Amino acid sequence: MLIVRSASVGLVLLVAGGASPTTLGPALLPSVSIGSLPFVGEPPIHPFVAEADGPFTRILFGAAGPANTTVTIRDVMVGPRTTRQIAALPGPALLERLEGHGSISFPGNAAQTLGDEMQVVSGSHPVTVSNPNGTPLGFRLYIFAGE
Repeated sequence: MLIVRSASVGLVLLVAGGASPTTLGPALLPSVSIGSLPFVGEPPIHPFVAEADGPFTRILFGAAGPANTTVTIRDVMVGPRTTRQIAALPGPALLERLEGHGSISFPGNAAQTLGDEMQVVSGSHPVTVSNPNGTPLGFRLYIFAGE
């Protein structure tokens, strides 16, 4: 008797609250056609591109500089636990580490750990970048080249 009375009180509360007994329970979601999905954002203006046997790079900025020079700002991303080689740059560059930890080396020289300070990179030799960690290594190159 007590169970029947509490069930009927619950049903009265649901109906009084605006719910009908037929709308309770699972319902099917409305169908959505694939063509009507909303676009969720813009693609990046400067996406990363995989270089042949190299890291992922993207050029953020390039312009003519003073005295027949060009200035190019390029981001480089080296994946976890990989070593990649960057081709010789067209001129000297400053390297700024953005994220992760790793090292760079030049032919015939010992590896240098990438720290918080900017480092000078020669434009005449390829650069080997090593990332022994489980997270990506990202850095920015400010390249100054003569025209």
